[in-house]
Amino acid sequence: MGFGDASAKDKKAAAAKQKDEAAKAAAEDAAWAETDKGNLKKAARAADAAAKADAKLAAKAELKELEKADEEANNGMKGANKKAGGYGKVTQAEIARRQALMAVAAKANPKKQAKKTEVVPQPKLEANTNRME
Repeated sequence: MGFGDASAKDKKAAAAKQKDEAAKAAAEDAAWAETDKGNLKKAARAADAAAKADAKLAAKAELKELEKADEEANNGMKGANKKAGGYGKVTQAEIARRQALMAVAAKANPKKQAKKTEVVPQPKLEANTNRME
């Protein structure tokens, strides 16, 4: 035992004092803990709502990131930069050319244009056997 060192008795006393203080602190924390069932449930509901809001916000941020990454990937593609529905002006000559091409395609493939409705023959009418007169 060197000069200024605590003796074994002092070390034991310090350890006991520290243990006693820890027990007192735990007892005080337990005294301040909420025990009312209603308040506990209210706090649990608030925590659940906060967790749900955080999850929703995280999902929204992830979706935004995915959309941004998809847009970045599509920027390199030809024709991907056009906005939906923005076809621009079409001249009368272009309309006539498209109609001519469609007419030629219709003549070449007559089977492709199917009827919208098909007529089915009416079934034979029979007398009602459930009704006896």
